Amino acid sequence: MNSFSYINNYEFYEYIIILIIILVYSSYKSIIKGRKVRPSRLFIRPLFYIFLSLSTLSNTISMVELISILIGSVTGFLIAYYFGEDTKLFIGKNNDIYYKRSPVIFTLWILSFLGRIYIYFISENDITWIEIIFDFLLLMSTFMTLGESFYIYKKYRILKQYIL
Repeated sequence: MNSFSYINNYEFYEYIIILIIILVYSSYKSIIKGRKVRPSRLFIRPLFYIFLSLSTLSNTISMVELISILIGSVTGFLIAYYFGEDTKLFIGKNNDIYYKRSPVIFTLWILSFLGRIYIYFISENDITWIEIIFDFLLLMSTFMTLGESFYIYKKYRILKQYIL
């Protein structure tokens, strides 16, 4: 995009409004209150984040940007899957298992998503290092949410054995 025109400005605010709705609802349910573990629903949020993250990428992706995205994705998934200690699982009413997602992963995703959207609307057609860094951070944090879901599912299966 060459300029931050009225149309781009309008699209930017649409993204921000959608993001605020997601942030408020998801923060309350996933971080503060906790959600009941349902394996079929556990991966919907990360897949939605992947869709949102990929939608902010440039139309043309350079080889450097592609490598950055792939490294960020794999790194983020592995970090969250193997080091998901910020994610809490607990037993609620009727011996149902609940989880609270990591606020660090969620905050990192929100900040990198907002930064990438901002860069998307003000950047020139040339790919800059700032775009590559934000793409890396965005996809890393996005795949951290996916890795966190796999971590929750792994711990859920272990905890479920002890409850029965």
